[in-house]
Amino acid sequence: MSVDPAHPRGNARPALAALVCGATLLGLAPVFIRGSHLGPIATGFWRLALAAPVLGVWMSLHGGTASRRARPGRALRAMLMLSIPGFFFASDIAMWNWSVVLTRAANAALFVNFAPVLVTLVAWFWLGERFGPKFVLGMVLALCGAGVLLLLSRGEGQGRLLGDALAFGAAVFYAGYLLTVKRLREHYSVPAIMFWSAALSAVYMLAMARIAGEKCWGTDPAGWLHVLGLALVCHVAGQGLITYALAHLPASFSSVTLLIHPVSAAGFAWVLLGEGLGAARVGGGALVLVGIFLAGWAALRAPPRSRPSATVGRGPL
Repeated sequence: MSVDPAHPRGNARPALAALVCGATLLGLAPVFIRGSHLGPIATGFWRLALAAPVLGVWMSLHGGTASRRARPGRALRAMLMLSIPGFFFASDIAMWNWSVVLTRAANAALFVNFAPVLVTLVAWFWLGERFGPKFVLGMVLALCGAGVLLLLSRGEGQGRLLGDALAFGAAVFYAGYLLTVKRLREHYSVPAIMFWSAALSAVYMLAMARIAGEKCWGTDPAGWLHVLGLALVCHVAGQGLITYALAHLPASFSSVTLLIHPVSAAGFAWVLLGEGLGAARVGGGALVLVGIFLAGWAALRAPPRSRPSATVGRGPL
């Protein structure tokens, strides 16, 4: 796998347009998941299995699979290293897909965006990183907003609460994905990491789907169109546009813009899935967004030696 060359900032306007478009496209994921007619884990498998060949072509055009820093005979070690983010990503997608089925799309998108906050907490607990009062304030606001949404879900049944809990669980695994990818970026390119994480995650997810007894075949043409849309529109186009934009925009600005994702998810769910948005739900969601933004902004503005390795906003949903 080849190491990324230095990326010039260039013209920020195309990058900004790519970031907004990519974050918006990710908001269609709940619509595609619910329309696939396959089990949630099986749907995640096909998302990654169909996206992997496209990402493989991107990786090949980017310079192949051999790391310039890796010595000969390290292919097995590289595969083992790349299997770690694949495991985290597969677990993240499996739990998040189930949360989309059980709870509201807006809740699933909001709760999974706690991942960067969790990364900061892990960096504090394990690495002794520091964070200031703004981060604490942001975390408190986000948790208060989450509490409002959980109370509303409780009134709609235990299934909603389970879906919310699964979205939080997905955030934990996505935080693990962020931390491992950060380390791997020292040796491997973005296309290589995206391809191998997708390919290895697909293997994990197929095994999980079989163990769970989910149907992996047999959906109708409309269902396959939804699966294909999830793979190409959300994973390849949405995440690809975000990956491009992050190389050309300041991290602080990009992380704020990525919070478009939960907003777009709520909008698409309202229009295409008929999920209404009451005043209390909008208020709770706004608290979550403000809290995540404030916590992420505080982490990004921390001194370099104490800055956690994460950005605000959802990545490869």
